[in-house]
Amino acid sequence: MNRIQNSAHLQIFNGLRRQEIFSLESKTGWVDFFAAPFKNRDGSRIALILPQTQVDGGDYRHLCLLATSSGSNKPEAITKGKYVVTSILHWDSGSDVIFYTANTEKNPEYLHVYAIRAATGQTAKCLTCKLHTSNGVEQTYYSADFNTANQVVITSMGPSIPITSVYEWSYSGNQVSLNKLMDWEHNDNLRHKLEGTAMPTIEIETVQMSNGFSAKVLMQLPPNLDRSGKTKYPMLVDVYGGPDSYSVVNKWILDWGTYLSSNQSVIYVKIDGRGSGLRGEKLLHSVYLKLGTVEIADQIEVAQYLQKKHRFIDAEHSGIWGWSYGGYAAAMALANDKNNVFRCAASIAPVTDWAYYDSIYTERYMSLPTLNEIGYASSRLSTKATNLKGKKFLLVHGTLDDNVHYQQAMILAKNLERHDILFKQISYPDEDHALAGVRPHLYHSLDRFFGECFAQKRMVYRK
Repeated sequence: MNRIQNSAHLQIFNGLRRQEIFSLESKTGWVDFFAAPFKNRDGSRIALILPQTQVDGGDYRHLCLLATSSGSNKPEAITKGKYVVTSILHWDSGSDVIFYTANTEKNPEYLHVYAIRAATGQTAKCLTCKLHTSNGVEQTYYSADFNTANQVVITSMGPSIPITSVYEWSYSGNQVSLNKLMDWEHNDNLRHKLEGTAMPTIEIETVQMSNGFSAKVLMQLPPNLDRSGKTKYPMLVDVYGGPDSYSVVNKWILDWGTYLSSNQSVIYVKIDGRGSGLRGEKLLHSVYLKLGTVEIADQIEVAQYLQKKHRFIDAEHSGIWGWSYGGYAAAMALANDKNNVFRCAASIAPVTDWAYYDSIYTERYMSLPTLNEIGYASSRLSTKATNLKGKKFLLVHGTLDDNVHYQQAMILAKNLERHDILFKQISYPDEDHALAGVRPHLYHSLDRFFGECFAQKRMVYRK
């Protein structure tokens, strides 16, 4: 793979002899070629995930086979459709069946386990569709781990409480079937503890944006929500937004957002717009060479759309927060928001200048600074300090952060202070990127900050 990661070459070594069997180049973005291929028993074929053009003209990642012998070495796709294969799990040498995970065209937030013969013209079988029901809810998000003895551990991770079971699989008559051996973990203790607990309602919707793309939205809604509009609820957007990331998935959730929705009556929102994964290369590569632009615009546009669509959302009390790339995105959203969609933002361990971040990550999406001067300049949060004037902003960083270095926060803080812009800041001595040693203090501080922003005394932490 070259330095800016838009081309890759697959080679086979036999002693001192080297043979290139495949090369891949992207004209629209970067090459996703980081997972090791799977090989069959004699090594004559390998299985890998590659972008393939579908009937709509867009490219989607699919399961492909590639011969390792000399010849044309053109990959053959054995799956097709406007969905994404996310991982290869296992290639059984006896049956020549490949197991993999993929989402669905209609519901990209779903994830199922499939099996298919390693040949073109075969039909994949969904092994987990309608497999588990949890609390009366059909599970639609799965993972699986295989051993070499035809056994597999399957976990359904949502939308209801997860279940883990062990199965034996068999292949007969060109079909793979499962036989349950045992339930490994049913989470009965958790179910018992949550009985009678008012949990948020999860809703997922698709929003058509003005740029022609669509965004996926997940909302955690307070129990007994009044949808009439007579009661207004503050909205907090939890953003990550990094390339090929995704937050809107049909997994069971129990996190800070659950607490805010159930205990503090906050509409807790996640938005996947341009640059996110699971919906094809066109949407994904739309952020190429311009981080901090289109993915930020989508967070603002969709949040404003939700404010207008749902009468119960309080547009006067809406905020955004994020961690790492999400911290960068939250601050950029507040800085670029010209319509007061967000009244406050909390930025945890953010990148503020991509020139000072990990070169392997940055150059994959932004190329070299010398080749993309405009892109680097536009993406620089530190130069947008004046846009935060008069806005409620919290900056948090650990001084021992070995991922996003503390320098990043100091660059932004210096510019804010030089321009006499008031903001709140927390520096955690000797804490790394995870802030694992100060989580209670961090979340109590976030509670207080957003409680003040939302003018809700009940959100302010009291010991």
